[in-house]
Amino acid sequence: MVEIKFCEKKDIKNISSNLLEIDFEDLEQYYNFLQETNEFQKIIYKKIGNKSIVEWFSSDEISYWWLISAVIFPKFNEEIIFIERILNLINEKKPSKIILDGFFDKYFIINAICKQNNIKLKINHKKKYFFDQKQKISKSIKPIRYKKILKQKQEKRLASFSKKTSFSQPPNDYTIVTGINRRIKQPTLTGKVTKQDFIIQPIIDLLKKNNYPLMCIDLDYTLKGTTESLSERLETDVNWIPIEYFSKELPSKKTLDIINELQNNFASLKKYNLNDHFIYKNISLWTILESTFNDVFLEPYLPTYINLIDQFEIFFSNHKPKAIIQAYEVGPFAKVIEIAAKKFGIKTIGIQHGMLNEPGHDYTHKEIFSSKSPLGTPIPDSTFVFGEYYKKILTKDGNYPSDKVTVTGNLNWLYLDKFLKIFDRGDLLKQYQFVNKKIVLIPLSFRIAYAKKNLSDRVLLNKIYLTMGKNKDLIFLIRPHPGDEFNQKTLDELYPNSNFKCSNASLVEDLILCDIVIITYSTIGLEAALFKKPVIFVNLNKKNKLQFYSKIPLEMIDDKIAMYSKLDEIDEIINNIFEKKWIYDSLSKRNNFLKHVLNYENNIDLLKLIFSNA
Repeated sequence: MVEIKFCEKKDIKNISSNLLEIDFEDLEQYYNFLQETNEFQKIIYKKIGNKSIVEWFSSDEISYWWLISAVIFPKFNEEIIFIERILNLINEKKPSKIILDGFFDKYFIINAICKQNNIKLKINHKKKYFFDQKQKISKSIKPIRYKKILKQKQEKRLASFSKKTSFSQPPNDYTIVTGINRRIKQPTLTGKVTKQDFIIQPIIDLLKKNNYPLMCIDLDYTLKGTTESLSERLETDVNWIPIEYFSKELPSKKTLDIINELQNNFASLKKYNLNDHFIYKNISLWTILESTFNDVFLEPYLPTYINLIDQFEIFFSNHKPKAIIQAYEVGPFAKVIEIAAKKFGIKTIGIQHGMLNEPGHDYTHKEIFSSKSPLGTPIPDSTFVFGEYYKKILTKDGNYPSDKVTVTGNLNWLYLDKFLKIFDRGDLLKQYQFVNKKIVLIPLSFRIAYAKKNLSDRVLLNKIYLTMGKNKDLIFLIRPHPGDEFNQKTLDELYPNSNFKCSNASLVEDLILCDIVIITYSTIGLEAALFKKPVIFVNLNKKNKLQFYSKIPLEMIDDKIAMYSKLDEIDEIINNIFEKKWIYDSLSKRNNFLKHVLNYENNIDLLKLIFSNA
């Protein structure tokens, strides 16, 4: 029988009838990374003692769980997916022994699986010892390190702000708009391509045009902090301010008391046997999750969030805005502002900024904040979604009240018809030197900087590089994920002497330029349909199973406006499209689909939607 050896990243692996070496990239194909589990919802509402997790992290009828679940859930989901991958691998290979020469952070899971399946486990104890020692040192210095990082982040971003401007009191009836660190190239109505704010730029432009006073808050979710987006925003004629302006004040006694209460609650919670609570397929995850739970009491998590709620309450008591509009309203900073706004009856709006997974941790909730459920997750007074399809997800799966979800379409494409008239494909081909080339657009689903955890893009690119990466008649146009610093130099280092080109254009230009779009996970699959471009959805799952993160790809495939491909078939599918063996259906099914999903060709009065009942 075969033995499986788990090791760190290796370019050349030992693969024989008796031994199979596996790294994280190999493991990617044994389960679809892009899916989320709904197991988490069951766990957080299950009673431990006489309280649920949501209740254990509450104080004075506010559950602060919703501020930290964004930290806990990714780790939980990562472990669930790892379990599924290992089980699928074991089911296929049926090993007699597993050798651990890496993956030491997953030791408790692998050990439990081996016991359940009567598989011998051999460990490289020397490597594991050094791994464990490194983890102990990291854990001991983490509180000091995090506090230092937060201080440096605040100082760096506030210094960038103070060099350009100073804080001025907002005028009466002003509107707050928050922006995350995603700046993308987008065309203006004059045809000029310039850096703009992802998804919220149309709202900013509309409010400016109609003389609505604005205060825009730059939210930075990176640990060490960046100033690139903030510096760019400070160069515009819009009033931008970093969120650190509000978090720079020392926490009040009220804030310290809440943190102390939550820490005491957590200490009481840990007295219960949590190994029996955080379980998936009879495998306990608590040993791995405990450190993440401990981390949420460090800066920049709960202490920062609770302090910000207090500071925004003080600010809103003196400067009440007319409305608050947020593009990533499910993020912790946005939730902080939402919680503070509710105490003052300020109208809040969330903007759908990408795919909504089914199920999706950010939006699928058992309880929504209301007078009857004060510990439910706080949501905006209105959430603007792309289409009726997404409204149904929020209201049916996510328990959002129907009157709190508004269909607007994707705001990035309000002026699609005008963009199509401005740009000529022939001119773009000459501008980017792609004349007489067939162009395949590949939008990356994640940032290359995080490729160690998010390997789906790398698996796809590796396959294409091996099979079609040297074809001189083809151009694979690789579009970086918003906010990534990925460039052509990085691409050349990863894939030397290839036909891979890093896109420096706007998405409008890329979708006009390309002949085909290949997707693993991105809203660009939908947007390609707006441009009548064939879409290939790639299933990275090694099993011959049609499995995706949502029903959207399946609907597009059924309506013949997209195709499905297994990873091993991607080159054949691309060639079939170029050889006209598959004809794109751009007739009625496409239009009906786009109306349902993107509110296609339906006009809206955005100003009225924003300020009604404000």
